[in-house]
Amino acid sequence: MTDDERNRVERKMIRKVDFRLLTMTILMYILNYLDRNNIASAKLAGMQTDLNLHGNQYEPGCLYLLSCWYTRKELVKRTAVLYSGSIISGAFSGLFAAGITQNLDGARGLSAWRWLFIIEGCMTRRAICQISITVAIIACFIIPDLPRTTSWLNNQEKKLAVWRLEADIGEDDWVDSNHQSFIAGAKAAFL
Repeated sequence: MTDDERNRVERKMIRKVDFRLLTMTILMYILNYLDRNNIASAKLAGMQTDLNLHGNQYEPGCLYLLSCWYTRKELVKRTAVLYSGSIISGAFSGLFAAGITQNLDGARGLSAWRWLFIIEGCMTRRAICQISITVAIIACFIIPDLPRTTSWLNNQEKKLAVWRLEADIGEDDWVDSNHQSFIAGAKAAFL
């Protein structure tokens, strides 16, 4: 390939990956982060004392997946976009939680952190759960696996995706098709 051909194919491939991978990971990250903010707000409102929790009793793979597709230079921008989603959800969740924890502590004999989970749970739990399940099912079909095993890239784009990573970091993560399958990955994750 000439440099112009490679650049054209590379731009097209990156747009495909951005549309599928980045869009879905940001959406999933925002949904995941909404509940995490409730835990932090509840902790500040006294849940830690009431439930006698301490240390790591409160505690992903998005960055790894992104690093399988983007060069180091491209990864910086995509990581910033990903974390922007969490900041946006954190801003809204934090404001809402502050209103609840400051105004309802002791109301009807319940701690503010309990009100936080009751109110936000009633308002958003069902909707968030339905949205999260729908997004997770869609993500199974949209989020790409590794560059060599992604079905929606043509052979030229697959080779280019692998070549770009090799050129950027000097090596390819590929082992073989038996050790890089979905089943092998799931087994490794559970073990």
